[in-house]
This record gives sequence, C-alpha cells and structure tokens, in this order.
Amino acid sequence: MSGCTPDDSEKKYDFFKDMDKYFKFEKDLEENYEGDSSIINCAFTLSGFYGDNVKPATVCRKFKYLTKLIYTKKLDDSPNYNMYLSYWLNAELDKIDNINTCAKFFYRTLQVNDPKFKSEYSSRIKIHDIRENDLITMNEMYILYKKYNEINEIINNNTPDVGKCIQLSSECVHKYKEIESVCSQGNTDACTVLNDFESKYKKLISNPTTISKCGNKPLPALKGGEAALQRGSTDLGERRSEIIEKKEPSDGVNSGSSIDIQSMIIPVFAILGTFIITFILYKFTSFGSWIGFRIKKKKNIWNNIDGESNHSQDISEYEHNIAENISYLISYNSP
Repeated sequence: MSGCTPDDSEKKYDFFKDMDKYFKFEKDLEENYEGDSSIINCAFTLSGFYGDNVKPATVCRKFKYLTKLIYTKKLDDSPNYNMYLSYWLNAELDKIDNINTCAKFFYRTLQVNDPKFKSEYSSRIKIHDIRENDLITMNEMYILYKKYNEINEIINNNTPDVGKCIQLSSECVHKYKEIESVCSQGNTDACTVLNDFESKYKKLISNPTTISKCGNKPLPALKGGEAALQRGSTDLGERRSEIIEKKEPSDGVNSGSSIDIQSMIIPVFAILGTFIITFILYKFTSFGSWIGFRIKKKKNIWNNIDGESNHSQDISEYEHNIAENISYLISYNSP
C-alpha cells in the first residue's frame, strides 16, 4: 500500500516453514472466533476509509483471536510468528476494497482502542508493512503451501479422495513453477523457502503411503527429470513385486515344480562347467599336451589292432577259398 514503510531487514518468508502449524490455527480461527466473547473493542473507524466498517472490524476480531491462539499454544517462542502475523494482517487488509491503511497503522489503531490488548501483547508483537511485490509472491506461496497441506490431509484420511489428491499435486507443480521465476529476479529469501518446499514435496511424493492413498500412481514431481526418476522407481518397484509374487509358491504343486526345475538345471550347469574346465586345461596347460600324446598313442594302438584284424580276415578268406577249391577237385576226380 502506498505510504507504508516496509522493513526489508526482516526475513519475510521464513514463517512458511511452519505453515502446517499456522494452518491449524487458521482453521480454529474460522470455526470459533465469532463465539469468543472476550474479543472486544473492534468497532472503530479508520481515518481515510469511507467504506463499510464491518470488514475492518472483522479483521480486528480475527487478528486478536489469532494472536491469542499463538500465545495459548506457546508458539510465541518461534522466531517467525511475528512475520506470520504481519503477513496475515497485510493480506487481510489487502482484500478490502478502497482501503488505504498500512498494517502497522492498523495495529496501532487497534491498540489505542483496546488498552488491555495493548498491555498484554504490545511488547511481544511487532507488525511490519510488506512491499506490494513481496505480498503478491507471499500470496502465491501461501496457496502453494495450502495445497501441499491439503494433500497431507487426504493422505491422513481413512477414506482418501484419489482424484483430489492427483489434482492438488498437479496444481502444486503449476504454482511452484510460477513462483520459481522470482528466483531469477534476485529474491533470495523467497528462493530459500521455495527450496525448503521442494524438499518437503519430494519427500511427500516418494512416501509409499502417499502413493497408495493416491491411486498407486506416482504423483507429478516439481521438475521433469525427477518425475521420470520417480516413475522409473515406481515401475521398478512394481516389477520387483510381481517377480517376487511369481517366485513365491502358492501351493505344493508349484513348490514341486520349482524343485523339478532345479534338479534339471543343476546337472546341466555341472556338465557345462566340467566341459569348460577341461577345454581350458587341454588348450592352455601341459596337461593338454599330455592328454594329446595319450590320445595319439591310443589311436595308433587301435590302428594297429584294426590292421591286424583286417590282415587276419584276408588270410581266413584266402584259406577258405583254397579249401573250397580242394573240395571241388576231389569231387571232380572221383569215379
């Protein structure tokens, strides 16, 4: 807002690291602030504002209730609760049309109209004005963390909404890419928090519970390369599970079949191994030369035996022919 004096020395974005806690407070706020009778003195008029005073009064009541929640829950020891309250107040005032009031001025007006609140919290709470471009980035970051928080709620629900889970994760990726562009503009505080979100989201989508609650499919990653890696890891896990299921015997028949296959495979590998070892010994060692010599010697012996056998066969046939001729001559010469 024009005329405000932002304090750039503060780490404006650090409170997002604890947004899971602040979201719980905001839920409590929306459900219960109207019924809290202790919240008073919010019907005041802002100088320079000529619109409906109901909206500023509502912001006043909500702010007081939220402040009380933070101190009741002992979150005031957190170093960034002041920046969260500053962001919340800046964002709520920015939603009111035709208002030109800085958050710091609104807070001072609130204190003037409620001395009791001032005495209790003025020394603890320091409200800062936020530059318009930072507020725009914070609003986008708020949406990003809001969707992340909703995914967590779905995962922790006993009846998860698969379609909503996938939709929210896709919206997270889209919003992340929009905010990522501020890093190239030198907004180091925003980039630091964005890197923290990236780590949280990566851990979330790689959690087996997240995958099972979101349809057993990998959720989109913030960056394309990580999506392929996550999808590959999931596919590998599914294939590994299928292989394990196939290997596990479901009954006695499958168990017997597995044993039969093993009894067939083991001898085959034993024979193949023996052949390979023998071949290596024969080709590359002196044992092979000795074997070759023995084989040649045996071969010569068998050749000699075959020659003698053939020679004996020829003599037998020759003698048989002579005997037949003699028998023929005798039978021919007889009267």
